Amino acid sequence: HLEAFEIGQAARVAYEFVWNEFCDWYLEAVKPALRAADPAAPKVLRTVTEGVLRLLHPFMPFITSELWEALGHGNVQLAEDSWVNVPDRLRDSEAENDFRLLQDATAAIRNLRSEAGLDPRQAVTVHVSGSGSDVLSSSAAVLTALARAEVSTAEAEGPVLTQPVGSALLRLPLA
Repeated sequence: HLEAFEIGQAARVAYEFVWNEFCDWYLEAVKPALRAADPAAPKVLRTVTEGVLRLLHPFMPFITSELWEALGHGNVQLAEDSWVNVPDRLRDSEAENDFRLLQDATAAIRNLRSEAGLDPRQAVTVHVSGSGSDVLSSSAAVLTALARAEVSTAEAEGPVLTQPVGSALLRLPLA
């Protein structure tokens, strides 16, 4: 959109990315890794935050410059720094697909909880199966944070609500 000088449209796309991807999903998903003191988490969070500031700078120069300096870049002006440029070699399609599955599972768990009439704050156990269950099991801490759900690969007993999500099947026990 910037190439076509559609500034309003470019600002809208940037806004939607920041709120709908970065704030709604990434910041929430990274919290378990930060709490667990994963040494890579703060570094990745800083890199991503710096990229977001670069992206927003043409639209919000004063705010992004202040935040840039607060991150310790007092000697380099954000306006003089390079634009966001992610090399293709850093793109990980598998990780993107896994995170999309995690997002879809989070939404499905929230829907199942609602269908069951459970309080959104109530922790639940969700039983997962299928080829996507490995991804969901390895991301159990994130699902706990985002959906207040413990992940189990054991068979659910009794009546359940079922929801297919990508290559996984979610089952929420009703009892």
